[in-house]
Amino acid sequence: MSKHFADCIDHLPRLPGIYCILNRFTGRRWVGLTKRSMNDRARAHRQTFTTPHTAPAAMVGDLLRYGPASMIFLSLEVHDADGPRLATTLRDRELWWARELLALDQHQGYNLEAGGLRSPASRFRDHERKLLRAGRPTYQLLPGIDSKAPIGDALLATWQPRYTRVHLR
Repeated sequence: MSKHFADCIDHLPRLPGIYCILNRFTGRRWVGLTKRSMNDRARAHRQTFTTPHTAPAAMVGDLLRYGPASMIFLSLEVHDADGPRLATTLRDRELWWARELLALDQHQGYNLEAGGLRSPASRFRDHERKLLRAGRPTYQLLPGIDSKAPIGDALLATWQPRYTRVHLR
């Protein structure tokens, strides 16, 4: 019996498909796709859990708090056909599952994108990063606020405009 038996990776098929990583303590979930083997992809995820900073930012806190053993891997959909439409089908199905399981919701899921579509929180962060790289920060985070926390009403309320622009007509 594998020492990782509790994470259910050994039960995942060696086929392409849609999978879910479920935190057994918080109920938060990640929905992903793979064009190769779900089993191999889950093993790659398990490896990133040993160095949590390489995991998705929202998942890092839970990995540090509950440990890698808190994550369980589930097969949602298996696709045994290979072909030119496989990638498109998998993207469509990943998006459907992510919406169904609320994996794009910042309070219930870990996904920042699914099916090539990015969540509002990730688009906001991308926009802010782009402005910071250009040397034009438009907001300043108040002291004591974690910049890696999920973006919600409480966090947005802490952002203060650094520059105020007045447009006169």
